[in-house]
Amino acid sequence: MIQKTDLLWDEGENTYNNGKYQLQYVDSFIHENAQRRPGILIVPGGAYTHLSGNESGNVAQRFFELGYQAFVLNYTIDETQRKPLKRQPLRDISRAMRFIRSEEKRFKLYASQIAVCGFSAGGHLAACLCTHFNDVHDDKYPDVSNRPNAAVLCYPVITGGFYAHKNSFRTLLGDMATLDEIKYMSVEKQVTPDTPPTFIWTTCCDESVPPQNSELYARACIDNGVPAALHIFSEGKHGIGLGGGTDGKPMLREVAVWPQLADIFLQRYMYK
Repeated sequence: MIQKTDLLWDEGENTYNNGKYQLQYVDSFIHENAQRRPGILIVPGGAYTHLSGNESGNVAQRFFELGYQAFVLNYTIDETQRKPLKRQPLRDISRAMRFIRSEEKRFKLYASQIAVCGFSAGGHLAACLCTHFNDVHDDKYPDVSNRPNAAVLCYPVITGGFYAHKNSFRTLLGDMATLDEIKYMSVEKQVTPDTPPTFIWTTCCDESVPPQNSELYARACIDNGVPAALHIFSEGKHGIGLGGGTDGKPMLREVAVWPQLADIFLQRYMYK
């Protein structure tokens, strides 16, 4: 395996500043042979205040084992919740997708086979990219698409409505968010026929991000003719990642099959 870290922004490009120095970067997990492969960008959750270690490198390793060139995104967060992030994380993930696609030869990728896989708030960010890709322009990569070819959303934050994960939306938009801002970031309202095919999974036991979030996005995909699969497993708390959770307990066998299910979905809709 070849592992490397690449910074996303040149000096002065990222204008967001909450007083705490941050670096935004992509960690890559690349196969050593010369075979070209599909890629997947992993987006960890953490309510936009931190990045979960349970949803990053270990997930990239699992998709690497399934045959992908895997990447992990370290995007802008605000643990203080003092300055709303607004669209900066969306800019980060958009730049990451364009960067990865522009380096298809270096990363031995098929540029038309790059998926995004997000967890919780990272799932929200991935869904934002899937619905708002046309809104983010990038002078550094003006001719490179930022649209994922498919998406995997894992117990995602989706809505700013009744089933909202309020902490994520507060970090993203602040306490004084307008109705238009909330609607824009309520991604179930932003799905169009151009939204990429999406595999979604959650658990009925998730008390942090209600599973209705996943249902709302799946229904929006169906209503817009977007291929979608929704799996609601009967066990597992929020943040279980690959099925092992954060408490060191043995992997939940029911939940642990999701990477294989997602791979089957991606092969059906992305390998073209």
